[in-house]
Amino acid sequence: MRKYLKIGILFALFVATSGCIYSFSGFFPSRLKDVTVTVFKNRTIQYGIEDQVTEAFIEAIKSDGRLTIVDPEKAAMRIDGEITGYRKDPFIYDESGNVTGYKITVTANITFFDVQADSAYMNGRFTGWGTYDESSESETDAIKKAVNQIVQQSLRSLFARGF
Repeated sequence: MRKYLKIGILFALFVATSGCIYSFSGFFPSRLKDVTVTVFKNRTIQYGIEDQVTEAFIEAIKSDGRLTIVDPEKAAMRIDGEITGYRKDPFIYDESGNVTGYKITVTANITFFDVQADSAYMNGRFTGWGTYDESSESETDAIKKAVNQIVQQSLRSLFARGF
């Protein structure tokens, strides 16, 4: 036990004297923190989903606090995206085998564009899903769950990317 205590103390001293600073925002460049979100393109037949994704991004960025939404002409980074997939599959069945709920799967290509460098800082394909039971929820509820997963996955990837 003393051995582990000594190792822990030595590690703490090393960190304290080495000038290391730990941050929960990762290695994300501070110059890219002012962002704008363009309205996503919709390549599916699901009407209005592009607005839901765009609004979800704006709300997530505002509540997270690591990025700031600004006017497009002041933005250092632009978030562009397109909804490329929308599926509605049977997911919940009753005792008779009738479908009573569905799984909604949404796929999007998202680019975090560095305006100053005039190039993509990061891009990726993200998929989210949500289910709903027709007796208590709607398709819109499942879409919201799927969209929120996409937004959270892409922002996690952005902040985990580093330089």
